[in-house]
Amino acid sequence: MTDSNNFEMKLQEYLQWAVGSGKYAFSTVERRQRRIRYLSRYMDIWEPNLNQIYNFVIEQHKSGKKRKSITEDMICLESWFKFIGKNVSLPRLKKESAPEPRIATDEEIQKIWDYIGHIHDRATRQKYTVIFGILIYGGIRIGELHRLNVEDILETGIRVRSEKMERDRIVGLPDELLKNIREYVQFYRPTSDQHALITSEKGRVTYGSLRTTIKKVGARFGMGWLHAHSFRHYCATSLLKGFQGEKPIDIRWLQIHMGAAMIPTGARGFEPLTHGLGGRCPIHARPCALQTLINSYFLILPLIV
Repeated sequence: MTDSNNFEMKLQEYLQWAVGSGKYAFSTVERRQRRIRYLSRYMDIWEPNLNQIYNFVIEQHKSGKKRKSITEDMICLESWFKFIGKNVSLPRLKKESAPEPRIATDEEIQKIWDYIGHIHDRATRQKYTVIFGILIYGGIRIGELHRLNVEDILETGIRVRSEKMERDRIVGLPDELLKNIREYVQFYRPTSDQHALITSEKGRVTYGSLRTTIKKVGARFGMGWLHAHSFRHYCATSLLKGFQGEKPIDIRWLQIHMGAAMIPTGARGFEPLTHGLGGRCPIHARPCALQTLINSYFLILPLIV
């Protein structure tokens, strides 16, 4: 067996070890796997060499790599060393001030729907409708989208398995979108994976494929900044402010819908607008009640297919 095969086997063991610890989401550990592969091209990842590591940090910083990314490299490397029994403390760089998130406008979202509506191939059009519809109106994370299964499609929404160690939740969706999802599953979804909702001819679509799809669509309209989380911000802020002059949704209903443990005052892009019960929405709200509220609320949203 080659050294490359041994390394890949060890990376798989690392994934099982990290996920099994209960501290990290599966998607987080997968990203760390990719970073460790990348780092193995620049340094010895079997025996810590601080001089080598510090030189790597300096060169990466000189090349313009963000301090936040370099620190994430060090966190991944430290975790890897811990896994192989080498306890070492690695440097952390003070991260740059994060820019305010770019939130898509209603007009930009409409451009995306117009583009999808004019895709000639029906199967591709339905697949894009499912991907972008769930991200825009569900506000779920890309990892949660990737993990959706056919059996997660419910009468008034979808069952979302959180990737951030949070409680699984039910997310309401517009009736028209649910109709398109069911049509995609029945007529256009490749059956290469028995369970996965969004598939290719080779099986469940990958994170990379989903990210690339979003980037390509954004690039068509000069929206190079567009990524999956942009739709999460759009969904949250639109619900808080109220779509098309409608009454804003209660902050607690939003919290349940988004699967967020907390949406603090002044958080990046999130505004604490409340209505109805004055923010005193019951903390253990029934999922069926939330589905009904979100579903009826989304009836005013445009969905062009």
